[in-house]
This record gives sequence, C-alpha cells and structure tokens, in this order.
Amino acid sequence: MKKVLIILSIILLFFTCKKDGIPFKNYKVDFYTSHPKLSINPVQFEWVTEQVLVKPVYRKGAKFTWVQDTLLVRQAYTVPHIMDSMRIPMVINAEADIAQNVFCYAFYDGITLDTIPAEYMMLDKEKLVKDGTDGPEIPAQYITVHKQVVEKQARLVEHSDEQTFNRVYFHIPSDVSIEDYLKQQIGFSQVDHCEEGVSYKIEK
Repeated sequence: MKKVLIILSIILLFFTCKKDGIPFKNYKVDFYTSHPKLSINPVQFEWVTEQVLVKPVYRKGAKFTWVQDTLLVRQAYTVPHIMDSMRIPMVINAEADIAQNVFCYAFYDGITLDTIPAEYMMLDKEKLVKDGTDGPEIPAQYITVHKQVVEKQARLVEHSDEQTFNRVYFHIPSDVSIEDYLKQQIGFSQVDHCEEGVSYKIEK
C-alpha cells in the first residue's frame, strides 16, 4: 500500500508540473479481464463420508490419553495457470489529478499448473493406555467426517467468445499520445506483460 501511494504521488507531481495551459483530450481504454482463447472447467469433487474412531472399546476402569490426529477434508488439486492480474495505479484524469488502481492482466497458454494444497482438520481422540477389568465392554465411539476427493481435475477449454473487459476513461494532455501515456503510466509501476493489443485495447 505504501509503495502504491509513493508511485501515485510521483505521477501526480509529474503531471501537475506539466499541465498548465495545455488542452486535454478524452480516451476510452478497455482492459481485458478474460483470456482470449482459453477458459477453465473447474475441478469437480465428490463428497465421501467416513466414520472415524475417537474412542476405542474399553471396560470400566480403563485409562486413556488424548492424542491428535490429522484428517484430510479436501484433496489437493491442480489448476491451469492462464492469467495473472497486476494492480497499476494510474492517473486517469491528468487535469483534475484523479488517480485510480487499474487491473491489467497477462495471459498465458495454461501449460503451467498451479497446485492448490490439500486441506486438513485436527481431531482430538482418546487412545487406550490400559484397559479396565470391570464389567462388560463399552462400545467404541465414532464421529462422521465428510471429505472432498477429486473426481475430475480442472481442464482447459478453447473458446471463441469475445473477451470481457473493464473500460477506463482517460483525460490526458493533448500533446501526449494515449499510447505513450499508457506506457508511461505502466512504466512507473515497473510492471511487465501489460501490453497494448494483448492486455488492453484503445478505443479509437
């Protein structure tokens, strides 16, 4: 957050020093928010129910100790890596010194997979140290645990849909092209892979 504020301060100072007496122009820029060719069919899980022993059979007078057990509640799975978002502070109105965070996306081919770790829960159980000798056996105790196991991994699907986008309106000095202005704004944040024609489109 502190870094973003510093960048915004530098950008605003730069344009405040430059804007006196210069006319301004308006532009519309569409920042794409979906992949141009690929989408992801999400992972599919199946719910499985298990009976987990929390106290074994024993007789009266038995001695127990508490132990902890780790139980799986959701299996690990993989997701194709097809896009990254980058938050870029930009001055969208250079005349009024108005800035906002703009999200720019880099798009990939999905060959790289992101692994989502498994999830576990801790369960307190009673472990029999020494059984008792009095009376009949007392039945074991169980609890019901639900867990998710992977039925189908996430997979890539090619599509021909139009890309979704977030439209941002810019009001900038007329002596600067919108192409150069955007490159300059992106450059202040030292962001890679936010490129015209791939990550965003300038509406002419």
